[in-house]
This record gives sequence, structure tokens and C-alpha cells, in this order.
Amino acid sequence: MKITLIVTLFFLASLPCFASLTQEDVMLIRQIIREEIEPLKKEIESLKKDIVSVRMEMAMMKGEIQALKATIAEMDKRMAAQLAEMDKRVAAQFNAVYRNFSLIQWFIGGLIAITVAAIALPRLLIAYRERKENRLSKKVDKHN
Repeated sequence: MKITLIVTLFFLASLPCFASLTQEDVMLIRQIIREEIEPLKKEIESLKKDIVSVRMEMAMMKGEIQALKATIAEMDKRMAAQLAEMDKRVAAQFNAVYRNFSLIQWFIGGLIAITVAAIALPRLLIAYRERKENRLSKKVDKHN
């Protein structure tokens, strides 16, 4: 008896599952689906517009980037030319300074030679005269 009662209750609970949908039920389901889809369609349209605007901005940015690349390339060429010119000027100035140092070295060397000659020459002359006098005095002493 209990089993029969349980089986009967089970069949009563599962009976609506076997029922078929009416035309009104189908229309109601369609209406609910349309109501749920409508905000999604609006959101999709909004996203499409956003995508189009982003693509337009990207295209504008791409043009600006190309212009910046051209400007940077031009500036790079100008800077390279200016650096080459500056390098030439610096090299010329270093060469001029080197020539001046070389001239100064020769001048200092000449002054040193003149100073040595001015100091040593009189002493050498004095030493030469003393030797000459010594030789003469020795000759005189030998003859006497």
C-alpha cells in the first residue's frame, strides 16, 4: 500500500512534465526571449560604434605616428650632420692646439739651449783660456 501511494504521488508530480506547450505558452516564451535579447542588441550596437570610433582613432594615431617617424628621421639626419660638423671643428681646434704646443715646445727647447749656452760658454771659454795659459806657462817654464 505504501509503495502504491508513493508511486501514485510520483506520477502525479511528474504528470506536468509530459504535457505539451500551448500556442500561448510558445508566444509568451518568445516574448520573454525578445525582451531579454533587446538590451543585448542595444549593447552590441553600442559596442560596434565604440569599435568603429576606436578604429578611426587608431587610423589617426597611425598617421600621426608616421608623421612623427618622418620628423624623427629628419631630426636624426640633421643632428648627424651637425655632429659631424662639430666633430670636424673640434678636430681642427685640437690640431691647432697641438701645433701651438709643438711650437711652444720648440721655443722652450731653444730657450733652454740659449740658456745653457749662455751659462756654459763663458765657463768653457774661461777653462780654455786657463788651459792655454797653463800650456804657455809650461812652455815658458820649459824654455827657461
